[in-house]
Parts: sequence; structure tokens; C-alpha cells
Amino acid sequence: MIKQYINCSFVIFSSWAVYASCQGDTLLPMIAAAALVLSLLARLPAPEKKFAAMGKMPLLMIIILSMSAGFFWRGVFPPPPDANSPFPALAAAFQTATILATLFIWLRPMSPRNVQYLAFFAWATAAASIDVPFYPQRLLVFSTFCVLATVFVIPQTLRKPKERERLFRFYRDFILYSVLLVALTVGLFFGIAKTIVAFDEAFMNLANDYLLPRSYTNFLRIGPTLQLTNPGRSALDKRPVLEVTMPGNNPGGYLKMQVFKTFHNGTWDEAETLPQTPLAGELDRALPKAGMMMFSTFEKIVPSVEGVTAVAGIGRFSKSRNGVLYSDNRQNTRILEFSLDDRNLPAQLSPQETTEYLDLPADIAGRLRSISAGIVANETDPAAKAKLIQDFFRRNFQYSLSVNFRADNEGLIKMIEERWPAYCSYFATAMTLLYRAEGIPARVATGFHTTEKIDQQQNKFLVRVYDAHAWTEALLSRTDARTGRTYLAWRRFDATPAAQRAAALRDSGINISKVLENLWLSGLRLGAYIENLDKEKVKQNLLLLMVAIMLYLNRRTIISGIAQWLANRKRRSTFPVQKNDRIHSLYRRYEDYLKNSWNETRQASETDTEVLARLKTRGESRRDTLSAMENFVQNYHAARFGGKPDSGLEGVLAHMEGAEKSSPKKRTSGYN
Repeated sequence: MIKQYINCSFVIFSSWAVYASCQGDTLLPMIAAAALVLSLLARLPAPEKKFAAMGKMPLLMIIILSMSAGFFWRGVFPPPPDANSPFPALAAAFQTATILATLFIWLRPMSPRNVQYLAFFAWATAAASIDVPFYPQRLLVFSTFCVLATVFVIPQTLRKPKERERLFRFYRDFILYSVLLVALTVGLFFGIAKTIVAFDEAFMNLANDYLLPRSYTNFLRIGPTLQLTNPGRSALDKRPVLEVTMPGNNPGGYLKMQVFKTFHNGTWDEAETLPQTPLAGELDRALPKAGMMMFSTFEKIVPSVEGVTAVAGIGRFSKSRNGVLYSDNRQNTRILEFSLDDRNLPAQLSPQETTEYLDLPADIAGRLRSISAGIVANETDPAAKAKLIQDFFRRNFQYSLSVNFRADNEGLIKMIEERWPAYCSYFATAMTLLYRAEGIPARVATGFHTTEKIDQQQNKFLVRVYDAHAWTEALLSRTDARTGRTYLAWRRFDATPAAQRAAALRDSGINISKVLENLWLSGLRLGAYIENLDKEKVKQNLLLLMVAIMLYLNRRTIISGIAQWLANRKRRSTFPVQKNDRIHSLYRRYEDYLKNSWNETRQASETDTEVLARLKTRGESRRDTLSAMENFVQNYHAARFGGKPDSGLEGVLAHMEGAEKSSPKKRTSGYN
């Protein structure tokens, strides 16, 4: 049996190597391997007698303990970023649990059944760990495991003969069988591995679109700068980010997340943090209402619908003067409702801020003014100028997800002059700079823009990763139709050709069935509801539920225990107080009897038994009287401390006192 365990150890070690290579966790396999080797060395003198206590642990208990420890361990060592699974925490815990379960079973007493368990968990470790792209190193480690695991079967199926004349044939067949099986195994797994690699890219693209909602790329990273670069995979990423319900028949929505003010050589710097105004937590019933369910979070920023005046959700919310919405707790809340006021509020800018929103890079300022002048011609109204410049981009430019030029100051001028195809952030940058060249304060805003309606009745829209967008906000005069008052306010302009952008997004990525997408959205919605729960209340309710279940399951034991306690209490209460007084009075008569008849007094440090033992040493003591005294003492203690009936005490004491009266001679101390 020890040989089978040694052979099995190679399979186990190779499966742990697959885990370490794929999951990036080498610490646990090293610790488990050291424990396995040490226990194997400890077994060598007496393999059948070691670790007998582990044999009492059932397999189900091993699995439960292993999964519990797996969740804890992978909380410290999370899965790699390129791992894909619909339930990443559960998959990671299971991967670790297979190693721990292998170690537990290894420590059980040796048996053929445990060898089968060890081989099974080795395969489970390898199979569960390959949820990552297959690079050459991982492919080599996995193929090695497959070969060793297959070779391990050979000694299990061949038995060495006892006759010497058959040994040669046995070894010959064993070698040929092994070589043939290894060759077939290598070829088989090489073909399988090649197939895996061939389909791996397509599968990982699908996984990136729908199975990894927590890891977004490029544009969706919240940072203090916006770099004009190729959008990368985020432009093709169909993963859902959130759902938003708009009031009325709104055809879509812009959701603002950041505002950028200063541009230099292809990079925008975010506008400085402005004072934030706390928002009410109760909605205004008189105002239109919008709703949002978030499948992912963006630090403390909440994608904001225009005109938010109140937010209902877990936590507290505030809004900056730039119109960016913030949460106070990294958005543990996932389900929000908003009150909206569509009136564009006046913008309050200092002269310095106004100057900053007109700033142009010095080396291209003159060329920008020349280009803008050619677009607006003789127009003098700022709002009309803004419209003309927006139309210039929409009519003369092509939208492209592949931008192959550097958008520094010089590159941006060439893009405008030569009308190069570009991406939304390029268009927003170019238009913002042209607005500034015409004396219109302007800035770049980023967030999402969606037109994908998924519920006609509720006017609900789905926002995906590729809906990330950039646009321009210009400071222009506005007249309130109700009051006639004119004021400055930020107005949104979008230079990106809308139809071309919609077509590019529609044709990007991998098309999957609507049924699969609806199933995935249902899972995301369930996750959002779970994330939105008040964790403290959930824990309290679960604790109360567990207590209630425990009480229900043990109701008979609890009821019988209470009944027994009440019965004991009632039985103790049946002993009258007078009984103790009566027993005490009888004992005082006994002490008087000792003093008067035997001239003895029990000392404080003595027991009644010790006094009787001293009396027995007297020569004149009669056995019948001492026997009666012993009987009295025994019954007294039983009644006094044991709660037993005191029947007979008074009769025994009367017998002793009567014997004393009938005695012709008074007893005296034996010490006189």
C-alpha cells in the first residue's frame, strides 16, 4: 500500500503544479507538499497504524472543512485577473478546497479506497484550475499532469506474477504497455491542448464580454487624466455596466462621471475638486423620477443623469458644481432613484475660472482660431457658433474604433485639417478647443451615452462598457421661459457622428443569442439586489433565523428540560421549612445525649464518624448503643443533605435515650 501512495503522490504533486501555474498561488501547494512528504516519512515504520484518528472523520466533513478553509484562503489570495467564471469566489474556493481535501484524505489510514479518492481529487484540482488562458508554460504543466495521471493507472491494472518463469514476460509487457500508453497519452493531450489553444481566444473574448463584470479597461478607469489613445478592448466590450430608467419618452441618456479642463499634448487634466452640495435622501413627488441599477461601481462616482436634485439609496450622496454625483461609501448601494429638475441651473464661475475654460495650447492657438473662423464665418451669436462647429464634425468626419495617430497638439491640428477618422474623445477634444478659439468657455465631460432600450413600457436602457463616451460642455447664455431671466449655463454638445457610432457599436464584439444575454442580465440583477442589501441587517436576520431553526429542531429537548427543571423545583419546594427545624432539633438532642451520657462533645474540626470511632475505643461501650448511634448519624446526614425522608430518626434517638435511663450505671469518660 505504501508503494501505491508513493505513486499517487506524483500525480498529486503534478496537479498542484497545475494549480500553482494557473492560479498564481504557490504558497498553498508548497505547504501541502511539505506536509504530505513529512507524513509519508512518518508512515514508513508502521504505515497502517499512523493517523488512525483521521479515519474517524467522514468524507462529508472533510469536504465542508476544505470548502470553508478554501473561502478564507482565496480571500487572501484572490484568483488571477485573467480567470473567468460566473462565480469567481466559489470557483476559487473550490480550487483550494481540492488541495486541502487531498491532504486530509492523505492523513487517513491507508486503504485502496483512499487511493481512489486521492486520484479523484488530483484530477479535480487540475480540472478546476484551468479557468485561465492557456499559455505555453501552463500547457506544458497541464500536459505533464495528464501523462502522469494516466501512467498511474498502469500499476493499478497489472499484477506482478509470483512464478519466476513469468517475470520476463511481465516486465516486457509492462514496458511496452507503458511506452505505448505514454505515447498515446502525449499525442492525445497534445491534440487536446492544441484544440484548447485554438478555441481559447474565442472563448476568452466571450468571457470578457459577459463573465468579468468587475474588470474594465482603458476608458473606464477612474483617474485624474484623460489620455487620447486607442480605446482598446473597451470599444468592443459588450459587458453590461448598469440599467437606467428615464422619465417620459426620453430616447436615451448621457450619464456624466468626470469633467476635464486643462489640455496639453494629448492629455486632459481633471477639473479640480469643487465643493460638493449634499443631496436630499427623499424624492420630490412633484418632479420627474429616474432609476438606476448598477452592476459595477466606479470608486465614489455615480454615473449621473442630468438634473439630479435628490437621491434615494443606501448611503449619502452629494453633487459638485460640475454636475458630478458622489457617494460616501464607494457605492455599496447598487439600486438608486433620482428626482430630476430639467431646468439648467446657472453656472457660477469666477473670472479666473472663466479664463481657464478659455485656455488654449500656445503653440497651436493661432491655427485653432484660423480653423474656427473658417467654420463660423460671419456668425456672431455664441450659441449659433457652437452649433456650426458641431455640425462641421458630424458632416465631415468618420467615426472609427481604430485610431492610429498620436493626438498631441500637432496631431490634433492635422486631424481637424485633414479630417482623419477618430474616436469620441478625439472629437470632443477638437470641438472643445475650437469653442475656446471662438471665445466660448468649454470643457470635456466623460461618462456613458446609451440608446439601447430594453423595456419600452418602463423606458429602460441598458448601458454597456462600449457605451463609454466623451462630449463637450459649453458655457452659453440661456433664457428662462417662465421668468424671462437670462443667465449663463453649461450646455451639452456632441461632435461624434451619432449614426456611425451606433453602427460601429452594433457591429462590434461577439454576437450571442438573446436568451443567453437575458439569462446573464438576470444574474447581474440578482447580484445587484444582493449587493444592495443592508449587510448588518442581513447578518442580524440570519442570526435570528439560525436561532429560530435551532430552537425548532431542539424543541422537544428544550421542553422536556424545562419540564424536568420545574418538576425538580416543585419537588424541592415540597420539603417544608419545619422539616429542617425538626432535623436540627433532633440533632441537638443527639449532641445533648453525647454530652450527658458519654461526657463527649464534638469538636468543630471533627465529623460525627470520627466521634463514633473515638467512642468505640472505650472498653465499656456497648455495641448495641453504638450501632444505634451510627444508624442515627447515617439517617441524619441522608435527611439533612440528601433530601431523603427523616423517618426513624426520632425512634432511634428515643431508643438510645431509653437505654440510657434503664442503665444502672452512668457512663463516665474513659480518660478519668
